[in-house]
Formats: sequence, C-alpha cells, structure tokens
Amino acid sequence: MKFIICDTIRLQNCINHIGNLPLGKYTVEIYETKKKRTNPQSNLWHKWVDMMSNESGNSPAREKDIIKREILGMGEHVDKRTGELSYYDYHTAELTKEQFTRLMTHTQILAMEYYGMTLPTSEDLR
Repeated sequence: MKFIICDTIRLQNCINHIGNLPLGKYTVEIYETKKKRTNPQSNLWHKWVDMMSNESGNSPAREKDIIKREILGMGEHVDKRTGELSYYDYHTAELTKEQFTRLMTHTQILAMEYYGMTLPTSEDLR
C-alpha cells in the first residue's frame, strides 16, 4: 500500500490503515516527495536538444545522450551477484525541478561553446 500524504485527511487514512493491520512483520518507508521537473521545462529542453542536433548532425536521441553525459556524467551500477561494474545514462524524468534547471543552464552554456548558439527562452518561443 502506498499513501501520498499531503493533507490531514490523507495522514489520518494512513494512520488508520496501519492501525488496522493484523499483527505481523511490516516495513514502512517514509520519505519526502521531491518536485519533478515541469512539463514546460521539459518541452523547452527537448526543443533545445532538437536545435543542437540540427546543428551537429546527430540524431536528437544521440545529442540528448551527449548533453546528459557532458553535464550529468553517468551513474554506476554494481551487480550484487557478480560484482561487475556497469554505467548508465541518467534519465531526465527522474531529475528534480532544481536538478533539471541546472541541466538547462549548462545546456545553454554548451550550445554557446560548441555551436555558438544562443538558445531561445520560453518567452522567445511565444
């Protein structure tokens, strides 16, 4: 069961649910939900990726990978069974609003450094 607690009614529902559980062994995890990137942020960043891919000749997917690796680096995963280390690209959908803002700021810098491009703002595209 998963509860998203954002008001006192939902908090009370969660407490009631836990209170009504039969005796047994349970794991309860509580963590703060972080705000994910916004749709307008995402749309603008993908527009920038398309513009940069047009300039570089790379496909948009390839350009997106290049930008993410340049700015975010790559995540590491260790296989618990074999101990083998592997790497993966970060997924932008998992970034918080603040992390995505950082990605956008650095994308603007890369566009200027690599292609001499000034990327439009959301206001420029209206």
